[in-house]
Amino acid sequence: MAPVWSMVVASTVVFHLVEPVLGFWRMSCSVAQMGRVDPVISFGHVSQHVHKISGASNININSTYDSLVAAPCTSCQIQADKSAYWNPQLYYLHANGKYEEVYNGGMAVYYLGRGMDAAGGTKASPFPKGLKFLSGNNNARSYDANTKTYGNATYPNVPVADRVTFACIDYNNPKPQAHYMSDTNCPDGMRAQIDFQSCWDGASLNFVLNNPELSQKYKIRAITRDVNSEKATKLNGKVEVVQGDANDPASLKAALTSADQSHVAYLSQIDNGICPPTHPILLPHIFIEVLYSTGDINQDGGKFVFANGDETGYGFHGDFINGWDIPVLTSAINDCLIGVESGVVEECPAFLPSDDTNFAKTCPETSPVYPCEPVHGIIDKLPGCITPTGFNHVVIPSDNTW
Repeated sequence: MAPVWSMVVASTVVFHLVEPVLGFWRMSCSVAQMGRVDPVISFGHVSQHVHKISGASNININSTYDSLVAAPCTSCQIQADKSAYWNPQLYYLHANGKYEEVYNGGMAVYYLGRGMDAAGGTKASPFPKGLKFLSGNNNARSYDANTKTYGNATYPNVPVADRVTFACIDYNNPKPQAHYMSDTNCPDGMRAQIDFQSCWDGASLNFVLNNPELSQKYKIRAITRDVNSEKATKLNGKVEVVQGDANDPASLKAALTSADQSHVAYLSQIDNGICPPTHPILLPHIFIEVLYSTGDINQDGGKFVFANGDETGYGFHGDFINGWDIPVLTSAINDCLIGVESGVVEECPAFLPSDDTNFAKTCPETSPVYPCEPVHGIIDKLPGCITPTGFNHVVIPSDNTW
């Protein structure tokens, strides 16, 4: 069987290329690390659940821009990109209670010139040093049709939940995509896909969770659908609007700890459109595909579950920390998000000095420094002692974890 990191690009169904694209590049990545590491949400702490990470080889719980760019290599094709990208790992819960890792060899990362046509020819700006963000709602177990992007009459809004899609790959019997794991009987693999935010407020580099002193700098907007009412609650002297009942601590905690990241925002149609006036700076649009070898699993009456306990797929999410060589990224934006329509890395001059087609061998997977726990193969429980949850379940996360 060919390594999945090489199959990801070859198996790509042209899904997000139906809209006009000024240009893009498509970068293959192998695995850098797999473990409970998440320096976006759990900086300095062990993460609640396991992620499979691509990018800088030295990724750890304390990673910053400066530490990432100092990494000896990256598990992605473009060595000038020492960014880190990650998603929750997928497992299969067998009828005997054992969990089996579902193989995937990395991801395909797309950088697309979206939103630039709607902005009247305005080019995207490079990511600033220190920028980090995530896309998705770890706690979602149902489709949220109510929380929507910014939009107007020309560029209408859409549900934010549309950022996550799943494709059940069967070359002999093509199937429609869905926003959850609607079909896992996929002979050629199941591909999880997620769009990231493309609009920045120009001020904040990160979102701060569960820190009363710093949280007042951010607008917390929860996107959990499992709470029923919308009220205002005061947080350190500032009114924050959340979905949740201020009189119900469990409901309120679910809302606050599943908060969206207010320093970045989605385009009006997520993968195209306009930025809201509160987030006027257009960034390159990141779209990630992860192909899981679900067809290799003996599905003996069990079920697939992500490392965060999500049995549905609605809670799929992705994280990003910028680790780009800024001059290289700037040149690529100027020359390749405008003129290169093939997506081929080698056709972008800015990448030629750092293009490494042997990245999977030159930058192999490493083990996390800690915690030391089994995450590969067949294991007795989900790391972090996560309990699987299904459709419409209200998820109450632990403090400082995602």
